[in-house]
Amino acid sequence: MYPLIVPPNLTLQAATSSPATQRFMLIGFAVLIPVTLIYNTYGFKVFSGKVHPVEQPSHQRP
Repeated sequence: MYPLIVPPNLTLQAATSSPATQRFMLIGFAVLIPVTLIYNTYGFKVFSGKVHPVEQPSHQRP
């Protein structure tokens, strides 16, 4: 299966996207990764300490 993944006549230069597209993706990731980390940190701080394990009643034989 490995040789069929990349066509033999496709070069690395032909497979790359344009510099404008690469710049757009870089800016998008540079903005979204910190936003995601801040959002997850905020959610963790909001819910920390509010969830407690439920104690199961001990089953004793009569």
